[in-house]
Amino acid sequence: MESKQGDEFELQWGPNGLVVRHAFVCDVTLRPGKGSSKTSVSFWEAKTMLDALGVHFDHARAISKNQDPLLVVRLFFFKRSAYESAYATVSGQPNHSVFHQGNSVDIQIAQIESSTAPLPSVAPGFDQKMKGARPDTIHVKGLPAKWFDVNTSSFLDDSIDAPTANGAIYMQDDHVLHRLFNQFGPLSAIEVLPPAADADAESLVSTSQFDVYVQFKDYASLRNAMSALAGRVLCHASHVKALFSLDVHVDTSEYLSDASIRRRRFAREQRVHDAQAKAAQAEAAEKERLASIEDATAQVAPLQAELEALARRLDDELDLSSLPELTEAKTLWSVLDATPTTDAVRAVRAAIDAATKQIDYAVYVKDEQAVKAKRTTWKKHVEKSAEASEAKLVGLQARLEETKATFGDHCDHPAVIADLKAANEALAVGAKSAIPMVCDSLAKAVDDADVQRYLDKLSDDVDEASYMVDAVVARLNVLEEYYKAERAVKGMANPEAFHAMDRLHAIEQEWGASTDELKAKITAVSALVGAVDRAAALVAR
Repeated sequence: MESKQGDEFELQWGPNGLVVRHAFVCDVTLRPGKGSSKTSVSFWEAKTMLDALGVHFDHARAISKNQDPLLVVRLFFFKRSAYESAYATVSGQPNHSVFHQGNSVDIQIAQIESSTAPLPSVAPGFDQKMKGARPDTIHVKGLPAKWFDVNTSSFLDDSIDAPTANGAIYMQDDHVLHRLFNQFGPLSAIEVLPPAADADAESLVSTSQFDVYVQFKDYASLRNAMSALAGRVLCHASHVKALFSLDVHVDTSEYLSDASIRRRRFAREQRVHDAQAKAAQAEAAEKERLASIEDATAQVAPLQAELEALARRLDDELDLSSLPELTEAKTLWSVLDATPTTDAVRAVRAAIDAATKQIDYAVYVKDEQAVKAKRTTWKKHVEKSAEASEAKLVGLQARLEETKATFGDHCDHPAVIADLKAANEALAVGAKSAIPMVCDSLAKAVDDADVQRYLDKLSDDVDEASYMVDAVVARLNVLEEYYKAERAVKGMANPEAFHAMDRLHAIEQEWGASTDELKAKITAVSALVGAVDRAAALVAR
């Protein structure tokens, strides 16, 4: 299991997807170059530039602070060839700079060497020394709890027997921690503890990592573990973006020696004793305080909450910071808070009621003013739209009358009677819709939806009237074309020879067809007549 730190290394650590690898590490430093319009380089931009340079890494993380204009990105490579290629590429950039989106970026690369020294092959006097007082224990920091089935909530348990109970759990043969570390050799003890940085209770509850002391029965097992883990990184087959640098050291503090274990147990006993004494004192003080509280005191907090709620209403609903009635209520509450009495409670209650009534009235007045202003806006909008629609309808009526005057002989034709009737009806509906709706009626509440429905109907009715007038104009023009074609057919020398008259008779039977269909058939007849006339002219020459 022994390997050199500079070699490529990969260990499938247990059956659950954990992989220990050797990582070749370097830091790439980027900062905006001279004349650049940027003041900093983001992590995403750094990855984009490295990708453009052909630098292919296995993992990357930013290790500088966000507000620092100098960005340091730590790159991890599992293959030496990829690391050497990346190092040569970045270090070989002209003037140590690259360009990104038209801006110059200074770029430097530095190798990060592992500081882990190999252990001696033997430990003289190992068997003659007590457990924990010899090199038999490793200290591993910052392991992900989820990957090792460690319950971090147990960190809050400071009872006397907690370390012994938890150690027994982790030393079971089927526990993940035991199975993984037992892979390097037989174990004597395992003790899990929270990361050193997580000192307060809130951090202990939320932490997702842990530290662990693992004690082996022989030196060879410890050496196997150090050779495999020290200076390596920990990955997981199911979490490809996650990478943990393994901080592993041989414990020199004798943490798992009998003497250290006894000291920690004594310290826990003392903490438990102190906590129990403190709790007893607090309980006695609380009972004494509760016994001296009178009925009036119980009203202080609820009345304060009511005052705070009124202050929020004053700010939210009226945009005011003070009100005389509310100021008076707060003053009376201060008296109640200092000297709780029934009279003081009644005085505060009366003042709060008066302030509430005043705020309710002011909100009512404000709402009424807002509704009045909105009604004025609606009325202007409605009247403007109605006026514009009425003008358009007048124009449509004039156009219809002008068209009827132009084609007066055709207005009684069956082809246009229905269209004329529909156009007149649409104009009448439009004129009725153009009467402005009442926006300020007290008998009926009007809202935005009512106004919008009126405007939508007005627009639809005017559009319908315009469409129907256009239809009448188009129909009369088609009818005029029909009569022109009829005159031209009658003027032909031999209309029966080309069935022109038959075509006209067929059109007379189809006045119920669409205007476009009729126009197409009439145009075809006109085209036939024109062709016959041109042929006759050629023959006459």
